[in-house]
Amino acid sequence: MLQDEIGSIMKFCYDKNPVKVYTDRIPQNMVIPCMYFPAPIVVSSGDTTTTYRNSYQLFVKVFAATSQQAHTIAHSIAEGMRQRRCIIPVIALDGTYTGKYMRLKTDIQTKELDDGVAQLALKWDSRYAYERDVVDYMETLVQNQRLKGE
Repeated sequence: MLQDEIGSIMKFCYDKNPVKVYTDRIPQNMVIPCMYFPAPIVVSSGDTTTTYRNSYQLFVKVFAATSQQAHTIAHSIAEGMRQRRCIIPVIALDGTYTGKYMRLKTDIQTKELDDGVAQLALKWDSRYAYERDVVDYMETLVQNQRLKGE
């Protein structure tokens, strides 16, 4: 589920940079340093005959006292992900580890956005099964036809 994936990314980032985390709008009196996790961009497409794929892009904002500090923190988080081959353990909503893992795409980007703000750009794909109609299976097929020439 998307909530588990975003929560897992948030936990990974928080473990690297334990600061105040915002997920809704950033308040006027925000605490610095902090991180902001907006809703991801979602692009859907077909995948196989039984699954579809959602491609996600998440732009995490890292706030610090200076632009250099913010970029250093964002880069450190990105390097931590790269060192683990972009594989992140998935945690459930209650914070427990599920035993599953998710893989981010390796083209993680960091850049300075503004004074004291850096961005960490993450991408990943998730596959979901199509809902299938429940149908009764045919038990027996009987054909009463004659072949030509009989």
